[in-house]
Amino acid sequence: MADIADRVKTALADRYRIERELGSGGMATVYLAEDLKHHRQVAIKVLRPELAAVLGAERFLNEINVTANLQHPHILPLFDSGEADGLLYYVMPYVEGVSLEARLRREKQLSVEESIRITRAVASALSYAHRQGVLHRDIKPGNILLHEGNAMVADFGIAVAVQAAAGDRLTETGLSLGTPQYMSPEQATGDRELDARSDVYSLGAVLYEMLAGDPPHTGATVQAVISKVVTERPRPVGELRDTVPVHMEAALETALAKLPADRFSTAEEFATALERPGAEVVSARRRAVVAGTARARRAVQLGFLALTWAVLATAVAVWALLRPPPAEPVTRWAVSLPADHRLSTAFLERPVAVSLDGSRLAYTAESKGESRLFIRELDNVAARPVAGTEGAHSPFFSPDGEWIGFFSSNRLFRVSVAGGSPLEICEVPALPAGATWVASDTVYFFTVDRGLFRVRATGGTRERLEAPHPPGTTAYYVGWPIVLPSEAIIATAVTRAGPRIAALSVGTREWRIVQELGEAAPVQYLDDGHLVYSQAGALRAVPFDQRRLHAVGPSFTIVDSVATAQDGSAAYAAIAHTGTMLYVPERGAASTLVWVDREGRATPLGVEPADFAWPRVSPDGRRLVVTISSAGLTQGWVYDVARATRRQLPGPQTTDPIWTPDGESITYGLFGVDFGVTALAQVSADGTGEVDTLLPAERLQAAHSWSPDGERLAYYQINPATARDIFIFSRDGTPTPFLSTPANERSPTFSPDGRWIAYASDETGRDEVYLALSDDPQERHQISTDGGRAPVWSRDGRELFYRNRAKVMAVEIRTSPALRIGTPHLLFEGPYEPDPTPSGSVNYDVAPDGRFLMVRSAPLTEIHVVLNLFEELRRRAQR
Repeated sequence: MADIADRVKTALADRYRIERELGSGGMATVYLAEDLKHHRQVAIKVLRPELAAVLGAERFLNEINVTANLQHPHILPLFDSGEADGLLYYVMPYVEGVSLEARLRREKQLSVEESIRITRAVASALSYAHRQGVLHRDIKPGNILLHEGNAMVADFGIAVAVQAAAGDRLTETGLSLGTPQYMSPEQATGDRELDARSDVYSLGAVLYEMLAGDPPHTGATVQAVISKVVTERPRPVGELRDTVPVHMEAALETALAKLPADRFSTAEEFATALERPGAEVVSARRRAVVAGTARARRAVQLGFLALTWAVLATAVAVWALLRPPPAEPVTRWAVSLPADHRLSTAFLERPVAVSLDGSRLAYTAESKGESRLFIRELDNVAARPVAGTEGAHSPFFSPDGEWIGFFSSNRLFRVSVAGGSPLEICEVPALPAGATWVASDTVYFFTVDRGLFRVRATGGTRERLEAPHPPGTTAYYVGWPIVLPSEAIIATAVTRAGPRIAALSVGTREWRIVQELGEAAPVQYLDDGHLVYSQAGALRAVPFDQRRLHAVGPSFTIVDSVATAQDGSAAYAAIAHTGTMLYVPERGAASTLVWVDREGRATPLGVEPADFAWPRVSPDGRRLVVTISSAGLTQGWVYDVARATRRQLPGPQTTDPIWTPDGESITYGLFGVDFGVTALAQVSADGTGEVDTLLPAERLQAAHSWSPDGERLAYYQINPATARDIFIFSRDGTPTPFLSTPANERSPTFSPDGRWIAYASDETGRDEVYLALSDDPQERHQISTDGGRAPVWSRDGRELFYRNRAKVMAVEIRTSPALRIGTPHLLFEGPYEPDPTPSGSVNYDVAPDGRFLMVRSAPLTEIHVVLNLFEELRRRAQR
């Protein structure tokens, strides 16, 4: 800190003479200085440089002006504030005396009378500030100064100013506002909407410490303290100190109520309740009577007690040794993400993870169109972003909790929780579908098209263990591996009938479906022998034989509502060996269809919400076709928006519907008996006529675009050797390869003049958008420069649009007289669903009038934490 002190001395030399450092805290360093103009001693608080960088000088100084207007005898005033040499500071009087914190450290407890007097002074200050609309948010003994018999509240409104200036960027500093022992339950759990009752709780906690010698809740870690603040009632202060009046104990209990609605509504009400006239006399008399009666009784019974004490003491000791220890309480709270953050929920992404010891959680969240990895210690109320993890998804911890693995740009990485740059483990040959890190320092991971792999966590050559479609499972793909203590592997097999739990035997190397659990996806195998899995939007547990690989008892629900991946393959949940569980509650509403203009303004279509995917606008702009998933089925529907009517396409399982150029017919995929193959079919848009099969169900394939003359269909197909390839189907019935390489090529889209095909490929290690001549794919040009998928042309062919996660990008294209490609630029971004499958299909469209048809979903912004899940399992299993 010496360099900071030197900067402060130099930067403020014309106004203040810095004498010495007084102390340092989480937000600031405090210096004793002389005010050269007014010849007085002051305390200068200089914010941490990293905090100042996030706040910004103008925002912070504007917010702190509110504090400057607070004038009250028990509020330490603000003399000055400003910026100097990039440092933010504010100046307050230097008070000779001690803080309440120092006093309690020295004396442990204060008299009842002095405790009331200090509490009344602080309550008076709080009531005044609350009437001005200012909260303190950090009432604690360290912010209460004692000077010549008076109590003064320091740093009033500073925490609020920091929060208001930083907004949701506060997480970038790792700083939390408030002190856990004195935080209200709502502040401890990250509630963004605090009111005066939160400060009342904090003042109650300070009074409790003045009387009892300790805060209401203590613990070895911040995590333990927060858990108690949220779930446990403090021990009545009268049990710890019998001179505390009964009415005062009752007032303190009200101030420390868990629910704000059960507390005093103002600090003034709290102070008044502490001094209810006559209550202390009644309380003292009551205790005197009780004490006298007890003394008489003890005198009469002394002989009997002496005779029986030894027997009773022995019995009690034996009982204490033999009885089971009291069950640890099941604790729950919610972690709220900053307002502009949403959990990353693109296809095949599980956004949350927890370390095996339960001390850390990790999650991936999107902000401003970019996802990144965040880490939060559970004994801290703030998460911190991990540098260099842009584009990260599906995090998982190492067994020791010191590293986090994640996927990004078709590569597998690890990064230390202590900091540093991510280290590449290996390339991922196809779309990843989950990973796990086992004690042998090996990472197992699935890919959709290439199967199961393992690789050393320190890096090296990956080894392929299993094919992508295990025999007998009729699986579209398998993902999300869990390695059992027996070394068997369980995973999710996504089948035509929905997700199923698949088990891979160690000895036979054969897969089997755990049929007795039905449509389900595994989450974690626990040390107590339970398998936790998701089913029908809930988390359930069942005793599971990890060697014979089947359930051995009845199942039961442990969480009623959990969010899952779009195809149900993975629940957004994670469980530590210690019984700490994270889960993301299910969205409150289905997705909606909206029109979005080029400025990002959204207008609902007025269509009833549903689980929509792959919307396409008819050539005349009057109708749309879209799929709706419900009860395990995905069905195509044609909407006439103006007439508010809809009609279902033939077939129980359909995918990727598109319009023919004349708007008379719809081409779409029909799943065959084996979920892993689809036929390409066509039907009249008005519902008349029969379904015409264009290509039989021999492979998994999806239609994407017709040429303007309606003679050629561009579609993708999955091939065992080369993954996703682009083919052209001609009306004469002959399919020919257009692009067939080791990379994944998909989303082929004809330009309105038919000369070009835009498509996406991951040949560089991540998806980018390319442009190729429709009759010569060797002539091609890269369009996107920072990742891109799902290209769509404007109706006039002058622009090409594409998705980059939450962003919709635009590129100007000119094809005559020569090809000219503009620079990609952002049109808008928002909570719009990406493709719900790994196919790279287009999950949006552009209408003739230039508006975008998007699928909007409710963002996921909360992670729920459960401590001591094993006690919950024990209780549920006994029902």
